[in-house]
Amino acid sequence: MNNRIDLYPQPKLFQWLGGTSMLSSNIAVVTNGIKAEQMAAEVNVRQRYISAASCGAENASAAPATVVKLEHHPDLHPQGYRLEWNEEGLRLSFASAVGLHYAMVTLEQLIRRYGQQVEHVQ
Repeated sequence: MNNRIDLYPQPKLFQWLGGTSMLSSNIAVVTNGIKAEQMAAEVNVRQRYISAASCGAENASAAPATVVKLEHHPDLHPQGYRLEWNEEGLRLSFASAVGLHYAMVTLEQLIRRYGQQVEHVQ
């Protein structure tokens, strides 16, 4: 696949890494502190992820839990984020709840387009 993908809002950088992993509607959330936990609750990360990952997939709940690492990084732009999906799981880095919201919007779009078998990206 090429590195051009139509997402809204358009990320500054998008890269397919090769390899794929199955997303599960089972989720194991790991955070790097209380701020990340608070922002995850504000943005409804758990509910949004489960809704997106289980949409139209009969076997999504049978797969092993997807590890979702939520990391607050105040050095990022307030609306910015980093999304990494690889064999270890999903990592979302953000400076604010707005950045985390945009990361979730990107993730939801990727799942809608490619289903639960998503190619690794960053």
